Amino acid sequence: QRQDFLAQIQRLDFEKIDFWVANIVKNHAPEAISADFTPAFSYHPSPAGPDQQRKYTEAVKLGRQLIAAGKVAAFVVAGGQGTRLGFDGPKGNFPISPVKKKTLFQIFAETIAAVSQKYKAGCPWYVMTSPLNHDQTTEIFRKNNYYGLDEKNVFIFQQGTLPNFSPDGRILLADKSTIACSPDGHGGSFKALYQSGALDDMKRRGIEYLSYWQVDNPLIKIFDPLFIGLHVLDNAEMSSKALIKSGPFENVGNFCLRDGKLNVVEYSEFNKLPDNQAPLDSNGGRPKLAERRNPDGSLVFELGSIAIHIISRSFVENLNAGDFSLPLHKAVKNIQHIDEKGNAVETDGVKLETFVFDALLLA
Repeated sequence: QRQDFLAQIQRLDFEKIDFWVANIVKNHAPEAISADFTPAFSYHPSPAGPDQQRKYTEAVKLGRQLIAAGKVAAFVVAGGQGTRLGFDGPKGNFPISPVKKKTLFQIFAETIAAVSQKYKAGCPWYVMTSPLNHDQTTEIFRKNNYYGLDEKNVFIFQQGTLPNFSPDGRILLADKSTIACSPDGHGGSFKALYQSGALDDMKRRGIEYLSYWQVDNPLIKIFDPLFIGLHVLDNAEMSSKALIKSGPFENVGNFCLRDGKLNVVEYSEFNKLPDNQAPLDSNGGRPKLAERRNPDGSLVFELGSIAIHIISRSFVENLNAGDFSLPLHKAVKNIQHIDEKGNAVETDGVKLETFVFDALLLA
């Protein structure tokens, strides 16, 4: 136990941890962000005019060719447990369909099998788990015979972890010989793809594009020829799908352009920003930026992030060729740990995580 504990400690990067504690863990005020945003560009599902119609037609054709050529893989991040659903086990094993009670994993697998058959192509599936559910997930796939897919085409790997902290910046212990850790967020997928060997596997198979989604989305269109084709025609490294927000303050990330770069601003930050272009109201304040509207009444910032992306394999490779890091986000949550006397307790602590959409700024 002592040797294992020492190995855990030696893997920690204390220089980074000192910075995290000072600037994130102990920092009670989130970093102020400017409101100098413009709306993000988006393609509407219905093309506007003959030029865009031709581009859409070309994109669909190209997307289908790439799927048929085995250049596109499925990639789901599935590191979470079904706790908030009242379910004990990996979230992907939650029975979601209304009649046959198919699990999320089964629905995804059947979609991948149908696309593989339609396009007469191998469509490998990369599944990112976490230490919370990795063993359970691999056992679920094994027991279900990989839902009819070829085992060789299912690559299951784990994301990394980050230590948990007390509010005053101390690293917590899960027990006397184990550091309390949590998964490093869906943004950890970029490093995990590289460190697990998944990227090497993709290169060997000739995979060039990843269709990314999160496990709690049974409606995902995993292989969308138009989405894939537009990504390639625009020479993009990372592309995103959006939905029109149901209202100005819906709890979804907001697609914006800041300094000409596409990024997602979380609703918890965006919904607080004042509209500096709007006149003061009767109370001397300004309306919120989220409420700004076009002349036709539609929201100026109407695009909500739904965690669906096309990511080029070369982009992930280029990121991992250097010492890149995505910004860490702070989450205050109840954390099980031991106190100074070794008693098991559960108190508020700090978890750190990264978000996949922060990579848009690097693309």
